[in-house]
Amino acid sequence: MCEYRAADGALHTELRVVDGGVEGVSASSWNQLVKDLELPHNTPIPRRSEGIDVDLDRLLEEATAFGDAIRNLRFVTEAELERENQSVWLQRVLHWIHDQEYVFYIG
Repeated sequence: MCEYRAADGALHTELRVVDGGVEGVSASSWNQLVKDLELPHNTPIPRRSEGIDVDLDRLLEEATAFGDAIRNLRFVTEAELERENQSVWLQRVLHWIHDQEYVFYIG
């Protein structure tokens, strides 16, 4: 992360990738992915649309709960990761969750 002061005088925090990556997915693909996961209705879905001023603590808390729910519900195993009838995005997310990475949508 890197803090900077914008032209409006407000302090902002820029997220920077360290030993990882960023993937772009459409809102419709994200929504389908969440549906495909079949998570309990009370599972927090880490999705934000407030632009550059995202509540990072809340986002990471939701991303952690999201990952925990997937691991607990789906028992993310190597066999589950390689199932052929899964979407490409679902396979990627399961791999990322398996690798203890944060997964969230900002759009």
